[in-house]
Amino acid sequence: MNFMLKNPWKFTWIILSLFVVQCLLVPPLSGDEAEDLFMSGYEKFEAGDYEEALTYFEQVLERFPDRNRGRDSRYFIDRLRLYSVRGGGRQPLVRVLLEEKPQISGQFKRPYILLGQDMEELTEFDSNQSWEASLEDGAIVFSTGDQEFKLQEVRLEPLSMESGYLNFEEIEYRGRVELLRSGSEIKVINELPLNKYLYGVIKKELAPDWPMEVMKAQAVASRSFALNMMAADDIGDGNLRADVSAQVYEGKTAESERGRQAVEATRGEILVYAGEIVPAYFHANSGGYIEDGRHIWGGDGFPFIEPGPDSWSEQTQHYRWEEELPIAEINDRLAAAGHTAMGSNPDLRSAGFLRSGRASEVSYRSASGERVNLNANEFRMAIGGDKIRSSWFEEIQRSGQNIVFEGRGWGHGVGMSQWGAKEMAEAGKSYSEILQFYFRHAELSNRLDEYLGMSDQEER
Repeated sequence: MNFMLKNPWKFTWIILSLFVVQCLLVPPLSGDEAEDLFMSGYEKFEAGDYEEALTYFEQVLERFPDRNRGRDSRYFIDRLRLYSVRGGGRQPLVRVLLEEKPQISGQFKRPYILLGQDMEELTEFDSNQSWEASLEDGAIVFSTGDQEFKLQEVRLEPLSMESGYLNFEEIEYRGRVELLRSGSEIKVINELPLNKYLYGVIKKELAPDWPMEVMKAQAVASRSFALNMMAADDIGDGNLRADVSAQVYEGKTAESERGRQAVEATRGEILVYAGEIVPAYFHANSGGYIEDGRHIWGGDGFPFIEPGPDSWSEQTQHYRWEEELPIAEINDRLAAAGHTAMGSNPDLRSAGFLRSGRASEVSYRSASGERVNLNANEFRMAIGGDKIRSSWFEEIQRSGQNIVFEGRGWGHGVGMSQWGAKEMAEAGKSYSEILQFYFRHAELSNRLDEYLGMSDQEER
């Protein structure tokens, strides 16, 4: 204070100097600078440098809180912090192909924003607002009651990645949804963290009142299977399908509290073999024998699975089955799958057996009287896995215009038998013991971080 009173002009000069220095070090705030900073962050985000991207977005929000790019940055900050970019416990985002249809509709259950091609916000939608999308002149027309947009692709982002969800085809889904053109149809892609994806899988695979240890085993198997499928990414715009070709996934609608507990209790745990995450196959019931994958799908096999007896699956539900099907229906399904149909006197039977007892092939007479041999698993999938529950046929006989199948097990028999795992859990076995039994040569690892690339996003 004395210095200020004795040297007022010198004090004023110091203040002015500091102000000039500050102006030189901190450029004046402008809309263009907000745009430049935001786009720098977005470029880092797209390149997978998420920590650097977070730094840019935080700068935009701090310096331009009331501008549009400040609002856009807040979304990315919430998203990146949710995935714990600056912490451990990595959880990658998964992209699930939900549907391909020419016209779709749904409803927002929480506030969402519509983003443009450069991730700019086009508009915000309120909770319970309905929407629909269709194709017109090579673009997607996305409309609500009072707004319509014509876009090459539609990006729908929840205001809160933690609690945001919307309804599509009467099923509720968490996270982000993208609508992409695919010929004459629209692809619907759901993007969300891996663990939240698994929430919507477990209940579709197991009853929610099953023992917790078998649910944990399923969570690890499903996580490993999903990550292995994501590495292949053979469907382009989505890492996974939502049906039985991958794992049945029905979003938030299919979640259960015990399923979420199983996923979280095994967070980050995977099955690995020779330094790779394994495709941890599973099925309903092995019929009493774990099958060799080479006999089902060909190829080099799965050395982390040891074929052999599975007494845990015997005398449980789906251990034996019987199905009677009209010959006409079987022929329709064979033809739809591109196979030769059976004749009026098909003489359908097993032709060759595997060590387990499953058929390697089936044989039947065509309409021309020629004998047709078909891979037994291909035959099963052509007719339908819910009809022909396995390729382990104990008897096939004709009954009038129908054919009666009697067999054992449900599913391909490779990997974990879910009903066998349930028996093990009820006998006091832990989820790690269950996994060791069905994936004999795989290692249960909690080092998911080490198996994910540095570009993967994370969730805490």
